[in-house]
Amino acid sequence: MKNPYQQVLNQYKSIELQTRIDTASPHELIELLLQGARSHIATAQGNIQRNQIKEKGEHIGKALSIIEGLKLSLNHDHGGLIAENLMKLYDYIQHILLKANINNDEDLLAQSNLLLSEVHQAWQAINSKAENAQ
Repeated sequence: MKNPYQQVLNQYKSIELQTRIDTASPHELIELLLQGARSHIATAQGNIQRNQIKEKGEHIGKALSIIEGLKLSLNHDHGGLIAENLMKLYDYIQHILLKANINNDEDLLAQSNLLLSEVHQAWQAINSKAENAQ
């Protein structure tokens, strides 16, 4: 039986996320994208464990779309080698996500989430240094 409050909860989450997006700085938007991708990957892992194949595919698809957004946000003119390396890393993550989807492979999902975690931690460190410099 579905929770009668689930629709209200989902609507609240959607409004909360939209508010965060509307008020976020460019740095915070990247942070939200990284969090979103990691969350969808983690959910896909749970979907595999529960044999929810359709839902797994939907969450991996959302993670792939978010990573594509991260790739589009790279500034190749100013980012130089860092932007180039991030592009390669995002391409690799997309590749292993597709492979994980085809093979229902939790280990590949964990690997992609770990890689995104490292990018996420580095991104957070950049923000911390910028805040400390002010």
